[in-house]
Amino acid sequence: MATEIVTLKVIDSFTPEHFAKPFSYFRPPPAGLQSYRWGRTIKDPNTIIWILTWDSVRAHEDFIESSVYAAFVATIMAFSAAPVSLFHAHLHPFPHTKVYEAGILEIAIVSKKTDVSHDVFEAANAKILSLAQKASGYHSHFHGIQHEDPNIYVTLVGWDSVEAAEALNQPRAAAADLIVPGGLRVDHVKLQPE
Repeated sequence: MATEIVTLKVIDSFTPEHFAKPFSYFRPPPAGLQSYRWGRTIKDPNTIIWILTWDSVRAHEDFIESSVYAAFVATIMAFSAAPVSLFHAHLHPFPHTKVYEAGILEIAIVSKKTDVSHDVFEAANAKILSLAQKASGYHSHFHGIQHEDPNIYVTLVGWDSVEAAEALNQPRAAAADLIVPGGLRVDHVKLQPE
């Protein structure tokens, strides 16, 4: 399984109906596409996070190489206000449904220092996630390593609210010596209904 996470800055007049055209390319879904969800970030409603689950990175690459991809991208560029950024991550456990059922989806993208071993970083991340599981408002989580850069870790946590998600602020700060300066990005997203 490969999770594609897309960040898209949209025009001020964006409405959910703008997604009708790009979503039409997913009916029926292209080979290898398992599911997709999207939502606006709480901090900036003009920033959209789109999460797509593919059988593999290769399945997504096959879609990129397909005859419909250029038209698909053109429908997105019609409401995009900036270049689109995307990456893939191999996240576990699967399936992710409980995370998506929460009121708020927290996406943490962390760049570990290259001199920090994966084992040390995984242990610190496991401790943070253990604390999350005990926090009020926690639903579920899944996490893993970015496909394009194995020094970047991605964690998605389902919470009742942004305030509940703040339970991880202090534990993350305690792990700052494992992270490159400026190497933590956290977005809180209100997912749209399926």
